[in-house]
Amino acid sequence: MKRVIICDTNTVYAKKLADYINNHSSGDKVILYTDTESFDLELSDMDSSSLIIISEDFAKGAGMSYGYADNEKIFLLSDDMQRVRENGAIYRYQPADYILRLTERSGRTDDGVIRDEGSDTYAGINRGIDPVINEKTGIITVYSPLGRVLKTTFSLTLAGLMSGYGKAHKVLYVNLEGYSGIGNIYDIKDKSTMAELIYDYSTDKESTLKNMENYVYDTGEIYILYPGPWSELEDIDAHTWIELFSSIIKAQIFDLIIIDAGSCIHGITELISNSDKVFMPVRRDVLSVFKLEEFKEDLRRISDDAVYEKVVREIELPWFNDLNVDHYDLCASELAEYIRNEGLLSLI
Repeated sequence: MKRVIICDTNTVYAKKLADYINNHSSGDKVILYTDTESFDLELSDMDSSSLIIISEDFAKGAGMSYGYADNEKIFLLSDDMQRVRENGAIYRYQPADYILRLTERSGRTDDGVIRDEGSDTYAGINRGIDPVINEKTGIITVYSPLGRVLKTTFSLTLAGLMSGYGKAHKVLYVNLEGYSGIGNIYDIKDKSTMAELIYDYSTDKESTLKNMENYVYDTGEIYILYPGPWSELEDIDAHTWIELFSSIIKAQIFDLIIIDAGSCIHGITELISNSDKVFMPVRRDVLSVFKLEEFKEDLRRISDDAVYEKVVREIELPWFNDLNVDHYDLCASELAEYIRNEGLLSLI
């Protein structure tokens, strides 16, 4: 059992993180400080089973320099991606279970130093962030907790427009909404399924990434992963998808991955928290407003309140008269013109 000490002047965030660790860890004892004046802990008093998760604001208020925090017993929380990239701090706006996973996988040696299990490198301030969200992921998610809001039509149009936007992007479209019909829409029959991609990636990452042409279908405008039967994908969690897609971007196989996501994904809120941008088609009728608020509450449960404001762009689409067109003509539709006029492409 570890002693996890959380120090953060953001009381709401700190209490949520403490509650999450209390409810989901394997018996860790959580101590919470939200006021620097009551903070009287000396590093020398910490035993080998203790670690601190401390925000930059709290460290500054307590008179601790970042050099002081450069210690293997301390995980520094930051919302500054520059500091995250350069110093390996923990990015504040990620799901709480990622932070918990980080603390749980940290093993200690007899000298009290935290190290990754199976590694000679530190897991503290220099290794404090899950690599899948260490920088911009290149993942754009289109999601809505509401139905019948043109989500797939919007996703395909956005992907097509981005493939020719500015310095043309190589765009991969991925449908994760269950029974999408994508295989039938594009008559994809000769490509491996996403379940096969996940399996191959888990057994040989390097070879799978080198041979991505075996898994993608080229429409001439965008690239598509063939979903295959949803029954083969429904148990795959969001973290697995994020790791795969981030690896594809880092290998520079595609510039952008646009995910057409459904609520059937295990951990949809995790996927949203780890996307560069989320476009969310919405409606404003009474029932839709209640559904949307329930989703926001669920997202706040596992992440900071600011995630929604930082990442999600709600879109209330108007009525379009010309959407009953071939999918290859969507980039010439009124919806495409709307996306351009609203400046949505520049947000990516």
